[in-house]
Amino acid sequence: MSSEHSTITAMEFNDAIRNSGSDIIIVDVRTRDEFAGESIPTAVNIPLNEIESRIGIFSQYEQIYIFCQGGGRSKRTYDLLTSNGIKNVIDLQGGIVAWKQAGFPTTR
Repeated sequence: MSSEHSTITAMEFNDAIRNSGSDIIIVDVRTRDEFAGESIPTAVNIPLNEIESRIGIFSQYEQIYIFCQGGGRSKRTYDLLTSNGIKNVIDLQGGIVAWKQAGFPTTR
């Protein structure tokens, strides 16, 4: 069974990704259209419906940071990853909405 859902605030998320090494991945689990509109800088787009088929790529990263629009899809992604044995997953609480509300930049 998956462990307790690990979320951090936009401020903590920003600090974490700025202070992390090179072996991290920031994953936007929204649709390709949403990602094309705007995202968090340096994020890669792996939509929720593709996570399971691409699960093998996650084991190479020391830390996996995930987010969506408001938190629902990233929570489902978190559960999917952790139930498949990936334990180093951190979810942005409130998604890109919270990120923008905190004043952090997007790719728009």
